[in-house]
Amino acid sequence: MTVFTIKRVGTRYVNPPSGVRIDVLPEGYTEIQKDGTDYCEFEGALYKKVISESAVWYEVIEDLK
Repeated sequence: MTVFTIKRVGTRYVNPPSGVRIDVLPEGYTEIQKDGTDYCEFEGALYKKVISESAVWYEVIEDLK
C-alpha cells in the first residue's frame, strides 16, 4: 500500500491526488454536506469517510482550488 500524507509547504498545504485514501485528517478540517452527502473539507480538498475491512479512511474526492 502506498501512503500519502498532507504536507505543509510554506504557508499552504499540498493535498494528495483524487482517489487516494489517507488514515487521518489534520486538525482544522471542517465537516460539510454537499448534495446530501457528508464530507470533510481541508484546505480546499473534499474527503469522504470510507470504512474498509474495519479500518476508517478518508478518500480524496476532489480539489476545490
